[in-house]
Amino acid sequence: MLLFTARSLIPADRLGLAAYAAMALGGLMVSMTATSWLYALGFLLVVGFDKTFSVSIRSLRRRVIPPEDFGKTTGLVVMLNNLTQPLGGLVVSATAGWHATGSILLGVALLMLVSGALILIRYRVHVLPSLT
Repeated sequence: MLLFTARSLIPADRLGLAAYAAMALGGLMVSMTATSWLYALGFLLVVGFDKTFSVSIRSLRRRVIPPEDFGKTTGLVVMLNNLTQPLGGLVVSATAGWHATGSILLGVALLMLVSGALILIRYRVHVLPSLT
């Protein structure tokens, strides 16, 4: 995926949107399937497009943050990215006794889909009209 991302002529925002959708689809596949090859395909979608999404976000961040402030904000962004790892572990450990793994993954995938849809709607309503 990183080789494709590096050589792709697709704009970073479109590539990021496609990667986000692929990760959400992979999360849904992993959470709802009982078939091992579908689980593997969903897992590959999540893991493969995660790096594509990261590259997209980094390139967007370089365009939005002024060069003189980039060093100051990068540390905060790295901290927030790394905060998701222990939070994910906390969610799994707190809910593992009551829920099956598939239901936890489904909840995370649905949360991802809803938050992504809300951000996309806000982007189309507020950002796109100001760019034209």
